[in-house]
Amino acid sequence: MKFLRSMFHTSKHAAAPAQEARPWLKASRWLAAAAAVSLAACGGGGSNDDDLPSPLTATEAAQMLTTSTVRYPAALAVRVTTNRIDVKVLGSQQLGGAALRGDEAFPMGSMTKSMTATLAGVMVVQESRLSWGSKVLDVLPELAVTTRSEYADVTLGDLLAHRGGIFPATTPEQIARLPELTGAPVEQRVQLARWMLQQPSTSTPRAKTEYSNGGYIVAAAMLERVAGQPYEALLQAKVFTPMGLTVGFGTPGAAAGEPWGHAAASGGRWAAVDPRDPEAQFPAVGNPAGGAKLSAPAFARYLQMHLRAWRGQSGEVLTPATARLLHAVVADGFALGWEAGKDLEGRNIRWHNGSDDASYYGLMAMSIEADVAAGVVVTGLGLSTESDASEATVRMLR
Repeated sequence: MKFLRSMFHTSKHAAAPAQEARPWLKASRWLAAAAAVSLAACGGGGSNDDDLPSPLTATEAAQMLTTSTVRYPAALAVRVTTNRIDVKVLGSQQLGGAALRGDEAFPMGSMTKSMTATLAGVMVVQESRLSWGSKVLDVLPELAVTTRSEYADVTLGDLLAHRGGIFPATTPEQIARLPELTGAPVEQRVQLARWMLQQPSTSTPRAKTEYSNGGYIVAAAMLERVAGQPYEALLQAKVFTPMGLTVGFGTPGAAAGEPWGHAAASGGRWAAVDPRDPEAQFPAVGNPAGGAKLSAPAFARYLQMHLRAWRGQSGEVLTPATARLLHAVVADGFALGWEAGKDLEGRNIRWHNGSDDASYYGLMAMSIEADVAAGVVVTGLGLSTESDASEATVRMLR
């Protein structure tokens, strides 16, 4: 179905055979926090319903992803409305291993950015702890001495909309330049912010959009300074605890029972990526850009919370006013932690994806016009993974 291929355009990284993957795995873990760099393109554009693929339930989507020609080792699929949750997990922890129960945490990759923006929305709009216009150097004044002049007026809102011009940290070459860091993650984020603000911008701060992991790390350092707590504790307390949920962090598959990622190997096979491998570790300093892990039920409730707030329902994490601000497009198709696109019927959506460019891929989307949101995560990354996840997601949005 050729009209599906343009639904969720991302950076195209052809998966290398497993024996070739090892040299770049460590770098790709960083940039997977990075994930999607491109804008979503238009989908069906209002095509006749007879020309569109049939809708999918979460069970049907998970079945399609684990029993198709590609046969991913595991798949998570969720579909929600404001009053209903449909969740399914199929597959095994690693290829040929024990079947998953359904409550294990899957990696979110750069979908974490929407969670970081959600946390900021709570602190800015609902708690008035700071504002979208709060400048980096006002919140972290000790960095002013060494910061380049082009960053002097960069704000929290700029960072969350990818318009801060901060060092992107989205390519292996950029990641290789990052400095050695010491101390706890809170201290490391300030160290990294100091270093990033000393680097010449590769875009135009406050005037040009450039997808940036670095910007989200600096934004998290601001939130930590204002609240006096680590990012991870803040996200749990202010976003997930009110819903009775738990968010985890770290390398995919690191906790007992969690699904492992799988890289594409020769002959159409999958090769499991051992989370104990030093090259596979995800650095905690990057958690705000892509380190979160959620179970399928938690992922579903997170999407449902956004959908309810967007559709005017109060009483959960976000107020409708906060949701409107988070999902408003700032420039170039980017909202705060989300991107703009179209579903198969041509209706407006907000979406984001996440991957480590090595062993897993996730995608989530929320309709702006209809009462539905959906998401998938697969524990394998191959040549067709982006289109496979796109097809499953947009069909659940029908």
